[in-house]
Amino acid sequence: MPLPFQSPQSLQVAVALLCLVPLFNIYYIIRLSYRYHGEVNTINPTQNILSPCAAAWCTILLSVLMPVMTASLNQSLICKLTEDGKLNYYRNWAVILWTILFVPVSFALAQSNMNKLIGQNRPES
Repeated sequence: MPLPFQSPQSLQVAVALLCLVPLFNIYYIIRLSYRYHGEVNTINPTQNILSPCAAAWCTILLSVLMPVMTASLNQSLICKLTEDGKLNYYRNWAVILWTILFVPVSFALAQSNMNKLIGQNRPES
């Protein structure tokens, strides 16, 4: 039985298609945000929620700024860990990569760095 990706060209196509997954996720979230805000504004017009266009723009900005926010959060933890001489921590490139692919994993990596920092500074009982 032949393997599905025996030729290098088919492997390259598969990798290229997998690289489009984060972009599709961003598109889908923007589309859902626009649609849901439009539906709620149609059912109950109020000034308490964003217009569909404003909701879509806020979603775009959030998806672009999320890697920056998690990287700056993780960088401050890394600075404190290196000050204390701790070298076993998750690097910023890993946190940024996971923010692009799957946000909860990036927050788990930052939380692990926080736990190392807190566990190191905890007084002994």
